[in-house]
Amino acid sequence: MSRHTPGPGYLETLAQANVNFTRTPIIAFTEKKIVTMGNVEWKVCSVICCTGANTDVLPPFPINVPGVGFIQDAWTPDPYTHLGLAAHGFPNLVFIQSPNATGYNGTVSNQIETQATYIVPLLRKVT
Repeated sequence: MSRHTPGPGYLETLAQANVNFTRTPIIAFTEKKIVTMGNVEWKVCSVICCTGANTDVLPPFPINVPGVGFIQDAWTPDPYTHLGLAAHGFPNLVFIQSPNATGYNGTVSNQIETQATYIVPLLRKVT
């Protein structure tokens, strides 16, 4: 069995001077930084987290909004999302292929493209 390679430009993007790829677990998010194991702080404009083959709909790291709480608590026992892209009470947090994001028909690649078509202009506007 072979694994498909990433799309055109993927590896070139990872090699850019302003891109840092890390597989170190995230322990906290601050207003403008993420903190990884070992208390390493990374200044960020946006964060893209990939959970891989995580079959649980809950993120494997804590997401907390002061005064609102943790998304893990908000999504227990059932997750509730807006269009499968956002969660009530968690501003500036968007998802691709989150709970309730997929429709009853169509391909996964088309669903991801549709979600990215909505999210990318949003990220451009806020950064």
